[in-house]
Amino acid sequence: MFKQIVFVALQFLGVCATSQNLVPNHDFSDLKSNINSVGLIIIGSEPFLNWRAHKPSNGERESRLGSVHDTACYLGPWFGGCPGFTANSSALDLYTPLPYEGKGYNSLVYYKNPLLYQGSALTSIAYNRLTEVLAKDTAYCTEMSVRFTDGKIGIYSCYTHNGLGMHFRQDSALPSSRPWDDGIVPQVSGFGYITNTNHWRKLKGSFTADGTEEYVLIGNFNPLASAPLQIGNNPDCTSYGIIFMDAVYVYNCNDTLFSVHQKDTTVCYGQPVTLSPTRKGFKLQDSTITYHWQAPSGTTSTTDTFFIATEPGSYTVEIEINKRFTSSTTFYVNWVEKEPDNTLLDSTYRICMGKNIPLSVPQYTGAKYSWSNGDTTAATVYNAPGNHIVEITTPCWQHQEYFTLEQDPCEIRLFVPNAFTPNGDGNNDYFQFYGPEEPIKLWVFNRWGQTVFYSANYKNNWDGTYNGAVLPTDSYTYLIEYKVVNPNATQPNPEGSVRQERGIVNILP
Repeated sequence: MFKQIVFVALQFLGVCATSQNLVPNHDFSDLKSNINSVGLIIIGSEPFLNWRAHKPSNGERESRLGSVHDTACYLGPWFGGCPGFTANSSALDLYTPLPYEGKGYNSLVYYKNPLLYQGSALTSIAYNRLTEVLAKDTAYCTEMSVRFTDGKIGIYSCYTHNGLGMHFRQDSALPSSRPWDDGIVPQVSGFGYITNTNHWRKLKGSFTADGTEEYVLIGNFNPLASAPLQIGNNPDCTSYGIIFMDAVYVYNCNDTLFSVHQKDTTVCYGQPVTLSPTRKGFKLQDSTITYHWQAPSGTTSTTDTFFIATEPGSYTVEIEINKRFTSSTTFYVNWVEKEPDNTLLDSTYRICMGKNIPLSVPQYTGAKYSWSNGDTTAATVYNAPGNHIVEITTPCWQHQEYFTLEQDPCEIRLFVPNAFTPNGDGNNDYFQFYGPEEPIKLWVFNRWGQTVFYSANYKNNWDGTYNGAVLPTDSYTYLIEYKVVNPNATQPNPEGSVRQERGIVNILP
């Protein structure tokens, strides 16, 4: 006969209770009020608040086992037990692992060979009433941690199955202890064979509610006639299997979505800055938050809500909640450069009348610029003589510089060569001159006054040919005509005055 055993815990381990988790007593830490035991004792089944062993409406009896682990007396049975307590000898062969969360976990008879156990081949189904009816067409996420036990509880548990599932419904009563015979399919399943005996395995799933579900039922939902899997080779193995379950969660999937926010930060050169990222959107009551920082010089993980940055560059922070929900953001820490210890501009500039002169200073982080001409960027253009100033203001310092623009007549000078060699060797093959602005007119005459070349907008491209043939080596007369605005004129022509230059250019071989 299968003994029903419970271990009462004295120590509470890392409970991750969440107010938005719809499963009350999700970590099996709360016991019924009539259970006031300490240490390791044997009591009846169903010791947990809110959790019940399912009893089908047809009156069948299901196998069930509840157990709570006392971490304070973990080795008690083997080494004398807790103070003032004598352990029952039948508990000495029972291996009980530490809970995944809190101080307890529940045990389910997961598999019984129907050929050997016949009418008593009924497995466990544990159920719990959710804190609210699920909302229609809403996605819900589920979690639970399980492990298979091959320890000895009167008989050996050494067969596992592939039918573990979570079924949500309006009430708690299934027609029988064989849900597969009743056509009941769990909303969350497909976890395969539970074979982990030395660690907890977290099972996750999700489903969309139809709006009537108020109870969650956890157990084996596949026909037991399907192939079981034996764990180990113990000769005392029977066709029996038990799993432990802990940390059961059901929550709105959107409640775990969140974003992390941290603005770019600018500080003075060499100064550290304290970063305190914020998060928005996470609705579950968090209990364990870890910050994973990626700084320019390396990575750091901490539970502190702040991080001291001591270098400029790109930073990434990932917030991890309860070791399973994460979100991250990337931002920059900028250092304002040191104030310049020398002048950035010359004290005096010469500017031609009617012309512009570009001026610029370095682009500093977070700087604001103010030029005497009204510009507010790092670069500007001046066209008026006089005394001027530029002011650079950063969050850390202010810098001013004065400069003077002096007027220069800037007479146009024409530079014309006296020879070129249009022989196609790539060197000095064209008649090229410099000085005046375009458009430029050019005439070229031979010694008899015949025009051998003309252009109304010359581009330094005459190659010494006439009608497609290279002219002979000789001296040729040119006439260059261009316009210039005389800044010193009493009444300058805005369209410019016409000027002409004459000279001799030689075509050489």
